[in-house]
Amino acid sequence: MLRFRPKEDLVSYFTALEYLKAGEDCFKFADKSLVGTIIAELTTMKYDGSHGVQEHILNMYDKAAMLATLGIQVNESFLVQAILNSLPAQFGSFKNSL
Repeated sequence: MLRFRPKEDLVSYFTALEYLKAGEDCFKFADKSLVGTIIAELTTMKYDGSHGVQEHILNMYDKAAMLATLGIQVNESFLVQAILNSLPAQFGSFKNSL
């Protein structure tokens, strides 16, 4: 991976457009990495009882919103299923009521 160093690399570019393009390419790589991290967090989250269920669900919703800002739309049905999967067995009656 090429590393973009704004101060050091400025002299090696002929135009401002080339310079900005190089910086943009580095941020695209960072966005892809961030998307992978957020998806992993969203799909592996488990409710541990250390805070309220509402906070847990909102946290998962926020992760889906973060993905949307990065250009990845999370299907509502997928998000609901991920939330249900993150809840422990004691929420079985709640899961079955949906």
